[in-house]
Amino acid sequence: MPNSKRLAAWVDTVLALWCCRDLFRVRPILRKGLRRPAWASAEVRNLNTRRRIWAGKIQDAKRLVARTYADKVGEVRLAQGVAKIGQFCEEASATWTLFLQAQDDAKAVLYVDREGPGWDCTVSKPNHWIRAKELREGCELFKDNGDFNDIDQGSTGDCYLLGALASVAANRKAFFRQVFIAYDMDVGVYGLLFCKDSHFTYEIVDDVLAAKNHSRAMYAESTDRTEMWVSILEKAFFKHYTCIEMCDGGHGTEAAFSFLGGLAGRYAIGDDEFDHPEKFFDSMKRALTSGEIMTTGFSEPSKGKYADMGGGADGQCGEKGLPFGLHGGHCYSVIRVAEVDGSQLFCFRNPWAHGEWTGPWGDKSEEWTDERREAVGSKAGDDGVFYMAVQDYVQLSNRSDFLRTFGPAWQTVRSYGRFSDAPMKARAKKNYQAQDDDAETGLISRVSIEEEISFDKGDTIDVIEVQGLG
Repeated sequence: MPNSKRLAAWVDTVLALWCCRDLFRVRPILRKGLRRPAWASAEVRNLNTRRRIWAGKIQDAKRLVARTYADKVGEVRLAQGVAKIGQFCEEASATWTLFLQAQDDAKAVLYVDREGPGWDCTVSKPNHWIRAKELREGCELFKDNGDFNDIDQGSTGDCYLLGALASVAANRKAFFRQVFIAYDMDVGVYGLLFCKDSHFTYEIVDDVLAAKNHSRAMYAESTDRTEMWVSILEKAFFKHYTCIEMCDGGHGTEAAFSFLGGLAGRYAIGDDEFDHPEKFFDSMKRALTSGEIMTTGFSEPSKGKYADMGGGADGQCGEKGLPFGLHGGHCYSVIRVAEVDGSQLFCFRNPWAHGEWTGPWGDKSEEWTDERREAVGSKAGDDGVFYMAVQDYVQLSNRSDFLRTFGPAWQTVRSYGRFSDAPMKARAKKNYQAQDDDAETGLISRVSIEEEISFDKGDTIDVIEVQGLG
């Protein structure tokens, strides 16, 4: 009888594996004389152990199916997007005038947030709208495949977007091919890839741009004025978040996530980093080497040699001037790290394409020699790119923000939820007596006694407001 039970269990196992052969890839094993799988060997004959292992295999199979399904859905959506863009190009080329008329209302939506126009916004109103072809002759989408030095911020506070884009462009050479999934420059229609809630989608935009005058775009553009990718990508970002005004201010890693997905965080600069900057440099070097996209900002220092030095003029969107040409409330790209003659340096870029650090290791500082410039690839000139020693950086900044993207080696799990419309309830864990004054200090309680309630352990309480979480 025991032998027959073992035989029956073994047959069940074989049949189950055969049904799941495509997921577990065990068909070659079964063809070789029905050899016992390793996980069903003598070491795991205990029934409960086998059940746990089998449950784990089933969960692995479900995850594999879910990932495969998600990938297929993403491919289908993008394929549908490319097809839609192609159809859009054909229709627009035949009826371009009607297409522009249809965009009149859309242009207003792109400019202003109709739900709350004017809220804390530095966006300047365009003088007029004009097609890219009419703005400049001989324009192209890319010159020399695009570069992080192409980016030049315009008259809106989206330094976080442009700073993040420069970091991506400097460290992801395939980015431009990935983000511009389909376009037709003659027609003036572009389809761009975006990531929303960890799923990839797309936006379709035309090449009608806000203009400052007859030769300059109002918002971001390329330093080579005949190159259009910066303006088109920025416009698609505005559309992705409903309007230009909604994109006035933000965080660099959130902007990078909108294209790449991933997980954002920060490397904080505290007392330990202040006292041991070489450790912070090593952390940043490892992060950049592993492919993390990084941005940073600067603030007025409260200690160290730069404290209480005052600052310069405010920036083009009202950013606070800081010592030696820096600006607070502004996003800078982290391009790379470098080491030369024992000095540990960061290379940053200002999305204004000008305005640089003028302290030690700035473009005109005495630390540079021709040999050192050649060693790190530094070029003098007010193009927004500058180097700074880690000892100075930890005194003038309080963090570096990063975006860690997920490549083929990663396995990700997404969890979705929603807020309930039902009233919130809480159960008391202990007795509580409503208080009046603080018996020891005599201070009046923040909440008056009329607003406080007494309750006993186990009572159910209606929750009106939640504070102090996060």
